[in-house]
Order: sequence, then C-alpha cells, then structure tokens
Amino acid sequence: MYLLDTSVMFEILSATKTGAAALLEIGEESVAISSLTRYELLATRKGKRFEEMQRMLRSLPVIAYDTPCADVSADLKSRMSVKGKTISYHDTHIAGTCIYNNLILVTLDKHFANVPGLTVKKLEFES
Repeated sequence: MYLLDTSVMFEILSATKTGAAALLEIGEESVAISSLTRYELLATRKGKRFEEMQRMLRSLPVIAYDTPCADVSADLKSRMSVKGKTISYHDTHIAGTCIYNNLILVTLDKHFANVPGLTVKKLEFES
C-alpha cells in the first residue's frame, strides 16, 4: 500500500499538472494518508477548494500516528542525528508511520531518500 505524502496531496488537491501526473503514476494501487498529512492539509485551509479537499479526505483511509509509530520515529530521529542527518519532526513522523506499517511512501521530496528503512517511491516530473 502507498502512503501519500503531503507534497503529493497538495499537488493532487490543487489540480496541477504534477498532481495529475502523480495520479497516473500511482495508478490502481491502494493508497492512504497519515494522520499528520491530514492535519497538515486541514491546517492550511488554502484556496477555494477546501470543501472539495474535505470530501476527498473523507474518502481516503488514514493511518494513525500511534504509540508504535512514535517509538519507531523516535528511534529513527535518534539514529539519524548520530549520523549528522536530519529531517523535520513532521517528516520523521511520516517516515515512522510508513516503516512501522510497512508502507511505501509516495513523495515529491528528495530528503526522504536518506531515511534508513524507509521504502520510497519518489515522483519526478518536469515542471
């Protein structure tokens, strides 16, 4: 199952060319979002598409950020810090959610490639 990162969801919800290409790339795979991505999307309340976004969010499974995910995220953050590598706490939470639940992260962000134990489907499209 794919977990769609906030970067991908913003593009899909904004109906950009990148969002349309992402949907084609994802195809018929099962998808979900993390509870943190849901929070990030709802907190922005950008544009005229807020009601449409809420409808789409109601149709997507949400993978909760729970205690086991927090434990994996904390371990991940600690191991990366020791090696001098950092990502944001939000991205650590998303990575920990994927790792714990054995999900593939679909993202437009390059920094996830450096996260140990995380399976990433990095989408790259020409602008």
